[in-house]
Amino acid sequence: MDVELNWTAEGALVDGKPWPVQSATSLHLPAGAHVVEPAAPKREGISLIDLNAKLRSAFVESGKRVVFAYSSESRAIARFDRKPSHLDVDGMLTRRTPSFCCRAATTGLPRRTNCSR
Repeated sequence: MDVELNWTAEGALVDGKPWPVQSATSLHLPAGAHVVEPAAPKREGISLIDLNAKLRSAFVESGKRVVFAYSSESRAIARFDRKPSHLDVDGMLTRRTPSFCCRAATTGLPRRTNCSR
């Protein structure tokens, strides 16, 4: 089962790497044992701040790009801390345009698949 951890530090390292799944108050971690430690300053790249699906994995690519895998029995919803410049779903550029409201960008995702930004 994935876990949400209360977190108020600026940034986080999970298993020694910058963690991209963080809101202002929490970290979302995939199932399994992890080493979590504070990181300052916070990463400059986009962050996934909420996901209503089971998080399988996540990592930062090229310093700013967020890549994550999830599973869901139905469509999933992902919220980012800012509007993504583009959205790839299963390696294909999508024309989905995330809606932007209340300092977050929200987009629907297909069931069971992988997503990256």
